[in-house]
Amino acid sequence: MDKHGILESINIAFYTAISYFAKYYNVIDFCNSGGFTILNLLAKNINKTYENLEVIMDFSYEFVGGNVYKIEGRNGTGKSTLLRILSGLEQCESGTILVQNQKKLISIEEYSKANKILYLPDIDLCQEWLTIEENIEWLHVMSGVKMDETVELYRELNILEEDYKKVAVECSLGTRMKVGLSLLYSLYDYKLIFIDETLAHLDTIFREKYLKKLKNYAKNKKAVIFLIDHEDIDDSSIKTIKLVKGDI
Repeated sequence: MDKHGILESINIAFYTAISYFAKYYNVIDFCNSGGFTILNLLAKNINKTYENLEVIMDFSYEFVGGNVYKIEGRNGTGKSTLLRILSGLEQCESGTILVQNQKKLISIEEYSKANKILYLPDIDLCQEWLTIEENIEWLHVMSGVKMDETVELYRELNILEEDYKKVAVECSLGTRMKVGLSLLYSLYDYKLIFIDETLAHLDTIFREKYLKKLKNYAKNKKAVIFLIDHEDIDDSSIKTIKLVKGDI
């Protein structure tokens, strides 16, 4: 399919896909950047319950820009719930999430009105009838970010060139998971990034390569990056927060 055909396919699927992704994938797409740099994300006394079960209990933490934070804990300790609350995807019952811009504090809701936040889930973001290349182009269009034409994404993502041209249904889950991860190579400077077990199905070599990418991205763009991953990461530069029944 030529480039015109790709864009036509993207256009046809666009409006249906937005509601589909919003419901099932939680890829957040907000307005254009307001132009300021995140210094900190502050969580203050966060509480969340489900059917009278306390999931998050009085959680407070200051997340500093330029760092990657790995959230650890047993199943059911509230890791994914915490990420959704921190990103503004889910409301807490009490407490506040604030973004610090120099001396100014604003709510996560106010921040999200003027800036994009990237949230990647633990499932692939592909449409089976598009190739991996087409899926990446489509996801960039849907997310409102421009692709960096100077980057050979299939090389950066460790995807074989023949797999890059295959429809998604014919590719491995690991290859399909890389479609969402491609957004970090876009021209948009995300300042808040949430990766919820997205790396779980990747091979060791690419995991290490992408973790290095995350660390450099956070450092160079002063971003705050959150990571949930069940694999041990032996890297002192990645800060670890261990949840025990919804608290540190």
